[in-house]
Amino acid sequence: MEKDGREIMEIVEAFDLTGCAHSAAQLVGCDPKTVRHWVGLRDRGVVVTDAGR
Repeated sequence: MEKDGREIMEIVEAFDLTGCAHSAAQLVGCDPKTVRHWVGLRDRGVVVTDAGR
């Protein structure tokens, strides 16, 4: 399932709030792997505005 820009921002913000992929995933209702994926892209400087669109 593709994530839209708003969902991605919520994932990244939840990670910033908690500092933990598992906790962030519980907050936003996704898999911890998804959190690590989007945070990893952000940390590498990839501009994430809309999932692959």
